[in-house]
Amino acid sequence: MDEKFLIETIKGKTSYIRGPVNCGFYENCMIDTPWEMHNHKKINPQYLLLTHGHADHFRMAFLFRGKGTKVVAPKEECIFVENPEINVRATFSWAIPPDAMVSSLMKGIPCKVDIYSENFFYPGITVVPLPGHSISQVGYLTSDKIFFTGDALYTKELWKTFPLPYSIDPLLVKQSLKRIGSIEFDYLVPGHGKILSKREATEEIEYHIEKINEIDDLILKLLESPCSTEEIISDVLSSLEIDNSLAQYWIAVTVIKSHLSALTRVNKVDFFLENARVYWERVK
Repeated sequence: MDEKFLIETIKGKTSYIRGPVNCGFYENCMIDTPWEMHNHKKINPQYLLLTHGHADHFRMAFLFRGKGTKVVAPKEECIFVENPEINVRATFSWAIPPDAMVSSLMKGIPCKVDIYSENFFYPGITVVPLPGHSISQVGYLTSDKIFFTGDALYTKELWKTFPLPYSIDPLLVKQSLKRIGSIEFDYLVPGHGKILSKREATEEIEYHIEKINEIDDLILKLLESPCSTEEIISDVLSSLEIDNSLAQYWIAVTVIKSHLSALTRVNKVDFFLENARVYWERVK
């Protein structure tokens, strides 16, 4: 077996393949797929459990379903797995974006989903709702107390590389992070990055929440006087020193709008329309 795709035992019946996207195993179940897998013919799970409908996590799903594996995903995430073009269109207000504006993380090969995770029952696996990064992301906790959390938790290392990680609702992200912290587990396997002990995960959860709050504080500071949506996006990207790339820009549009939406729901920000342009302002 290619060492790059070596299956490593974590504890008991739970193992994983470490890579750009971590992939888990528990008995006849596989959790998410790696970014690439040259030895997939040697792996034949009965079920493929997807945490959410972003293409980097189901990139190889069609190969396994083609071999008879049943694909499991959250009900509200299925549409993105079965038609990845929807994720691409959503970033561009449903129009067809120029290819240069589309992140590779959004591009995927469609795969039919067989079972909703809400209806999935397998001895030794518990499905845990973890929305916020996507509309109804879930995590999978094995009886070995190993918790696969998809993209619910970003580690400090990832924050260094991606200072504005993708989410559609930071309020839900914080709720999901607190839910993770309340669950009993020995090790946490994030979608990206190293395995964490419970203690390490607790520290990372606190850091993630702190960074979300910092982004909110940055936006509120920028809104001491009214700013247009484009001005806020530009100022946030500049403040965080994020690379000036088109693909990164369109991801940032979603993330920053999600923060603006959350801030309006807690009555810290308001908005108005002037000269066919939306402006945002801090609530005094």
